Amino acid sequence: MLDLNDLIDPIDGWTLVEAYDINDLGQIAAYGYNTATREYHAFLLSRAEGTVPAPSTLALVGLAMLGLANRQRRSGPTGRSRART
Repeated sequence: MLDLNDLIDPIDGWTLVEAYDINDLGQIAAYGYNTATREYHAFLLSRAEGTVPAPSTLALVGLAMLGLANRQRRSGPTGRSRART
């Protein structure tokens, strides 16, 4: 589990109160409090450009690539699995 407040720059004064939803782009709809303005607002957390995906995502992609490579190695020229002898 990850505290989303760790992803927000504290200098901006925001404190995440509640996260409601996440979309296919990884954007998070949330509600928070701004200590500078003393107001509550809804906001959208988006990954900054150039950020690296989480290591677990990279591991999953790596495993998928290995699985596809293994499948390709085992298949014959017609794409069917070869009989082992």
